[in-house]
Amino acid sequence: MRKKAQTVGNVGESLNEYLIFVKDNYSQLDAEAKIMADKAIEIVGDGMKENIQNMPDSIEKRKLARMHAQAVGNHWNIEEITQRLATETYLTDPVVSETSKFFF
Repeated sequence: MRKKAQTVGNVGESLNEYLIFVKDNYSQLDAEAKIMADKAIEIVGDGMKENIQNMPDSIEKRKLARMHAQAVGNHWNIEEITQRLATETYLTDPVVSETSKFFF
């Protein structure tokens, strides 16, 4: 990965390669490498948030804001929610069945 990042010559592409490497290999990283990876991801996320805030209002800005919020766990994923709602629950409390009836 290091050799590829050095030969790319473009900081953005090198960062992209690094983030892909981290995503694909995170579980095999040692503790120090995980700390560095987490910090890099945090810095990229903070930069992305700042850039999004400075964009003029547009569809693209709203899409990027949702993507960023989802990446940091601050936005609902409607596909995941509907999949969970469509599956049966093991809960037997009456409020669960009443809520289901109301929702659907």
